[in-house]
Amino acid sequence: SEDYKPEELEQLKTLKYEQIVSIFSDEINSPIEDLLNIIMEDDQQCPPLIFHRQIELFLDKLKKSPEDNFKIGDSIKNLLRNEKYQKIMDLNYLMLLFKIYGFQNGVVELNEILELKQELMQLYMDNHNYDKLVSLCNSYGQSDMNYWVQALNYFLGISTNTTKGLLEKYIKQTLDNLFQSESVSPLVLLEIINKSKERSIPF
Repeated sequence: SEDYKPEELEQLKTLKYEQIVSIFSDEINSPIEDLLNIIMEDDQQCPPLIFHRQIELFLDKLKKSPEDNFKIGDSIKNLLRNEKYQKIMDLNYLMLLFKIYGFQNGVVELNEILELKQELMQLYMDNHNYDKLVSLCNSYGQSDMNYWVQALNYFLGISTNTTKGLLEKYIKQTLDNLFQSESVSPLVLLEIINKSKERSIPF
């Protein structure tokens, strides 16, 4: 038999898997999902292609059956949260894939795994996920009070017609953390508060 260098063997293995995936992908009602699961479980060194294709299959399913969002989303989350698989998958590629498919939960999940804090903060704001936003500020706001400042600006900018009592709770929690900090000037806080003309501030 021929002697191959390690990188050549890896290329050959990847080519083999690509051929298998391509063959089964072209068949109607093919067992490709089961096949990919077997490869992932049995081959500790399988190429990223296998994981990417499995997640793409989940996303295709989600597109066809949005009512299965929770179940499919859970399957994707389990793959992403598997630390062994994380070392193999190209998370940046998957981020692009989730954005192409418009799978917001996947984008949030990857941002959390990669600890992209500013991106997470913006996502929580866009999705009105107040608890997650405050939790992020609790995690990172002690070392960087700018997280709490951003949260305060966000909460003050939301219309007063939106769950008024609930928002006042978050505003109070945000202000409590900011006033306890010596790194943010009270004058800066007053300036931010004064910009909110329609909201009463819960001191």
